[in-house]
Amino acid sequence: MPTSSKATQFASALGALRKELRKVFAFSVFLNITVLVVPLYMLQVYDRVLTSQSVDTLYLLTALAFGMLGAMALVEMARAWVLVQSATRLDGALNGLLFELALKRRLEGESSTVSQPLRDLEIVRSFLTGPGLPALFDAPWIPLYLAILFLMHPIFGIIGTFGAIVILGLAVLSNVTTKNATRESSNAHLTSNSFLDSLSRTSEAVHAMGMVRHLNKLWLRAHEAGVAWHAVAADRSAVITSFTKAFRMSLQVAILGSGAWLAINNITSPGVMIAASIIMSRALAPAEAAIANWRNLIAARQTYHRLKAMIGEEPKEAKHRMNLPAPTGRVEVDKVFFRHPGDNNWLLQNLSFALAPGEALGIVGPSGIGKSSLIRLLLGLTRPNSGTVRLDGAEVADWSYDELGPSVGYVPQDVELLIGSVAHNIGRFTGSDPKKVARAAKFAGAHEMILRLPNGYDTLLGEGGVNVSGGQRQRIALARALYDDPKYIVLDEPNSNLDLEGQEALKRTLAALNERVTTVIIVTHRASSIISTAKLLVLLPGHEYLFGPREAVLARLNGSAREKTSNSKQAALAS
Repeated sequence: MPTSSKATQFASALGALRKELRKVFAFSVFLNITVLVVPLYMLQVYDRVLTSQSVDTLYLLTALAFGMLGAMALVEMARAWVLVQSATRLDGALNGLLFELALKRRLEGESSTVSQPLRDLEIVRSFLTGPGLPALFDAPWIPLYLAILFLMHPIFGIIGTFGAIVILGLAVLSNVTTKNATRESSNAHLTSNSFLDSLSRTSEAVHAMGMVRHLNKLWLRAHEAGVAWHAVAADRSAVITSFTKAFRMSLQVAILGSGAWLAINNITSPGVMIAASIIMSRALAPAEAAIANWRNLIAARQTYHRLKAMIGEEPKEAKHRMNLPAPTGRVEVDKVFFRHPGDNNWLLQNLSFALAPGEALGIVGPSGIGKSSLIRLLLGLTRPNSGTVRLDGAEVADWSYDELGPSVGYVPQDVELLIGSVAHNIGRFTGSDPKKVARAAKFAGAHEMILRLPNGYDTLLGEGGVNVSGGQRQRIALARALYDDPKYIVLDEPNSNLDLEGQEALKRTLAALNERVTTVIIVTHRASSIISTAKLLVLLPGHEYLFGPREAVLARLNGSAREKTSNSKQAALAS
């Protein structure tokens, strides 16, 4: 999915949310008007009903009050419903996008925690359905309530204005004192979660070598830092919240006391005193609620900016917008230069070779020479710094993963199967045809092995495929790579965990692929262990490489080895 499409999807989701929030604002207008029902009712009862002793007036006022309060309850339910539905729609609009971006960032090494963007979305969704957002919609009505207090009597207005200024000041103080602590707590928890996620992928080695206790100490540093910063933010927020609560109750006393003094001196009526107390309480409620939910607001704002930045920083992807036909397997690597970000040394330099559809290539080289990086380039998982890597004439990194994926088979060196049945893994979780699954397994020579599993193709695999051996995982992964007859297959050390039966099955599979006119690329460390291929690419130190027909390249390698041996002997005799 191109960046512009992702940014548009994000903007569209936010636009839809803003439309719903306009409805929430309209509901808030009605709710904040109906809040005046109770103080006005009290005012009329004290000043009219009790003085006139009119039961009919009391009945009428009570009926009107009940009617307005019933309408208020319905509108408040509607506002809550709109917020819940808005949060649900926002999640539905963004969860797939964030899932893709999270996996892509993990692929590119930018993040070790795949689930964090989805956790961020959950924080935003929780804020939308929590009590903090309605308080923000109610806050703009504070001046209206203060104006009503001034109309009742200037003393009431002064007390209410003073209280509002102090409480809003406390809200700002809460933001200032807790913002950094909340941010540090969030960052520390992100670090600890990332560390724990990385440990979960190597739990066997961690336990086998007795590393748990030491790694626990490392994890605790980040975790305890997050807890400590959270405690700092919570303590500061609690102090301000407690003071705010006591201050607001003091204002209630001040309003009632001043109202009583005004009533005693016949300046206002007792009804005005009660009404002013209720109105001031309502005026200050949004500010107090904002303070109580300030940390949630900060967290939601931080996660929103983090999500926005993640989508905005996505590199440009596909230049092709038209759907391309399925590739035939023609590969062209032309003058490719590649180095890792932040590294000044080239890993691959001026590399060029080409494969016709159906040709098999073996890639050989020592560790650290750049084979893994070349695989990523050949699969379009990253782009070269300069030069091109083309598949059927189009740059392979320009293909959409969804479009190209069904035509690609890939077996990574470290095979990790997903939680699900063997059939689901082979069928790539596509709701696959059982016949295609069985055909791929037979083609990979894994059918009999799978049938020997406890439940055959329905055997459930744990995370990473922990319910089967390394060789069985590799053979299942080969069947997955062959599913639906892809024309372009990349195998990274496909025989590293295979027994003799698996080795023979792999040889038969590769021979059959050659007959099917399938382009196959096999990567290994040593030329002696490469399974027969038509062509060979040898990556050598010093950014040199040999490419050509297998026998010719092997002859050049053997000639170079004999020449080095001869030179070494001559140097030894001379010394």
